[in-house]
Amino acid sequence: FDYADMHIAAAVSVQSFRGGDGLDRVDVNTEFHSTMLPLVGTSPFRRFVTTSVFWDRNGAEIARHARADSIRTRPFAADSLATVLNQVTMTLPPGTYRMAVSVEEEGSGRFAAARRHVLCHDMEGGVSMSDLALAREIDAARDGSPFNRGPLEVVPRPSARYRVGQSVPVYFEVYHVGVDETGAHAYTVEYAVKPRHGRPRGLWGKLTRRREELLQVRSSFDAVANGPHDVVHVRAVTQTFWPGEYVLEVAVTDRASKE
Repeated sequence: FDYADMHIAAAVSVQSFRGGDGLDRVDVNTEFHSTMLPLVGTSPFRRFVTTSVFWDRNGAEIARHARADSIRTRPFAADSLATVLNQVTMTLPPGTYRMAVSVEEEGSGRFAAARRHVLCHDMEGGVSMSDLALAREIDAARDGSPFNRGPLEVVPRPSARYRVGQSVPVYFEVYHVGVDETGAHAYTVEYAVKPRHGRPRGLWGKLTRRREELLQVRSSFDAVANGPHDVVHVRAVTQTFWPGEYVLEVAVTDRASKE
């Protein structure tokens, strides 16, 4: 219970990508909300500081990054919410890390905190792929956008929550694709979306204890890259799904090595 209303609801996602030179590029995405009503006696801005910290297996701090975000508030907009979405990027060698993210609203003491273990993969030893980044939207890169990744703007959705029936934009990268007999860097992408639990049963289904087959979506397509590395983005279809939790699985096969 948070009777003093000190907690900030926040969502955090972490993805690692190949950074080159034996390092991973690690993106820490944080999303939280703030009412636009200003605090009494303060400036018309709310200032939030987001801090990401990584520790190695021995507990030694190896990376820390802090950034500040300011929101202009409105005196009579108590019911309005402003969404803050930021991304902190750092480079780390492959390995397993403990990490923590905190969000603090300056002047009020309100805060959020999240911690987890993060695995940075070795993406240099043959065909491999990055983590999956679930997005709000994936479109052509825009000038000045902090979420540009080469030719694309990938706006993350750390909460991984979508409306029923809404397609799910997914971004990832593939590396070290081989050359097939035609001289092409060809690969195949397969994905599946599976519910964690069965469809909620009505009264009749509960009385008869009838078991319903778990519905899932599967799709695959072939692609050809311009070189050994490529970026991939898909929209996972979910129109037939009911409200609930789902698992997304993606597999990439190099058509030259069959790996």
